[in-house]
Amino acid sequence: HEGFGIPILEAMGSGCLVFAYAQEAVSEITGGNCILFKEKKFPDLAELLDLSLEKENLKIKILENQTKTVNFFNNFDHKNFIARSLNYIK
Repeated sequence: HEGFGIPILEAMGSGCLVFAYAQEAVSEITGGNCILFKEKKFPDLAELLDLSLEKENLKIKILENQTKTVNFFNNFDHKNFIARSLNYIK
C-alpha cells in the first residue's frame, strides 16, 4: 500500500474518522478499526459518511478504537523487532 499505511495511521492519530478501501494491508494495519469499504461506489460511500455522522455512539466507538490502534504502533518496540529480524536472517 502506498505510504506503508502511515497516512492512515496519521489520520487516525489526528482524530479523523478514517474511511479506507479494504485491501489486505489496510485491514491489517487498521485492525479493522475504521470504516472499510470493498467497492468504490461513491453514492454508497456518501451514505456511510452520513450514517457515521448520524450515529454519534458508533463514531465515538470507532474513534476510540482508532486511538488504540495508533497507541499500539506508537508503543511497539520497533528497534528490538528489527534487530531480531536481522539476526534471524543471518
